[in-house]
Amino acid sequence: MPGLAHRHTLYIRCRPAELWAALTEGEQTQHWFLGTVVESSFALGEPVRYLAHRRDDSDSQAEPAEPGLHGRDVEAIHGTIRAVEPQRRLVYEFRFCDLDEPASELEWTISEPTHAPGVVRVDVEHRGFVADSESWARTSVGWPLILSGLKTWLETSSPLIVPLGPLESA
Repeated sequence: MPGLAHRHTLYIRCRPAELWAALTEGEQTQHWFLGTVVESSFALGEPVRYLAHRRDDSDSQAEPAEPGLHGRDVEAIHGTIRAVEPQRRLVYEFRFCDLDEPASELEWTISEPTHAPGVVRVDVEHRGFVADSESWARTSVGWPLILSGLKTWLETSSPLIVPLGPLESA
């Protein structure tokens, strides 16, 4: 896929099955993927989407007592599964629902380094961006935070707490 690409490599103290679960279970993505819940069968050609919880304007002064109260889930990202090898590789189309921009492609590759028992290497390549697009700008800021959240979640079972507000590049 031509265009700009983000490439990141992380080493996480976990097993491939734990990383796979964190990538594919909505109960887990909400703790590290900026509060979004992934939904997909993760079968080739099937849809994948990330849902974000939006509070209703009428409830802007108070936090909901339970998830789902005083708000609604909206589709933030959607795409189609392009390749699946459980616990090894996941590739899917990625498009922000609120932007009228071309889709990009996101690839997760999982491996176990022989020199580091109990550690998983994850390579993330997000490719196919148009230069100066809003999608490129969002992901430039978002990926370091998201991947830090993934590592923290898997190694501590606690979400990475970052103050909410506009994300800015350093």
